[in-house]
Amino acid sequence: MTRNILISACLLIAGLLLSVPAAAQTVTKVKNWSDNAGSMLMQGEALLGVDGAKAHKYQRCIKLNNYVCMKQVPAIWNGSVGQDGDNHTAFSHPKFSLRAKMRDLCSKKKRYQAVSALAVAERYSPWCDTLGSGAVRKGWAKSCEDGARPPENHAGPVCQKPENGVPSDEQCRSCNCPDRIARQMVRGLTDRNGQALSIDADMELFGPDGQIITDRMKTVLSNQVYQEVGALRPTDALLAESLAIAGVCR
Repeated sequence: MTRNILISACLLIAGLLLSVPAAAQTVTKVKNWSDNAGSMLMQGEALLGVDGAKAHKYQRCIKLNNYVCMKQVPAIWNGSVGQDGDNHTAFSHPKFSLRAKMRDLCSKKKRYQAVSALAVAERYSPWCDTLGSGAVRKGWAKSCEDGARPPENHAGPVCQKPENGVPSDEQCRSCNCPDRIARQMVRGLTDRNGQALSIDADMELFGPDGQIITDRMKTVLSNQVYQEVGALRPTDALLAESLAIAGVCR
């Protein structure tokens, strides 16, 4: 009887190990990353190409088919095949990374009423954090309550939103500066008067019925890719594929 119980327990453990979701795997690159990057990313007016992808300076998220550097969340993103050591999701196809960004924008709108570029940027790149999320970077201390904490006797400057909302270049070399991320995010967007959109204004990415406003979303996605993977942009075909699987924001 004891032997049978032991065998049953071993089989159960083996079954559990085999059922661990793909997102639990540590992945640093996806098999098809260079072919995808070569045909789905633009450098200026031309396709990046496989050789360009392999020579590109910022490859980390490109190798994960994750052109907006999305991080894994408790609910695994569609198309996820794992994650790297810092929780960046690896996707089976780049369209799923852009879909994840759109779902994240929808979530921030519904959960936090974050509809402006600044409000969105402050959610995922808060003022209180250092670049890289270390306790101290170049003398600037993290002030977020979570994660690494600076020494109690730290006497240097602290990462936080300036009173006038305008950080110095020195601060932005060590700390998150969501206002700068936000300005890149809305580049090319205009308000209803045809003026460049303020980072404090509603980006109007979703209609009243939750449908994605296609042209505006394409602009934001393109800007996010440009910012995250080093001055590259997604092709129109990749944007179209992503939008086709994005769903409705409800």
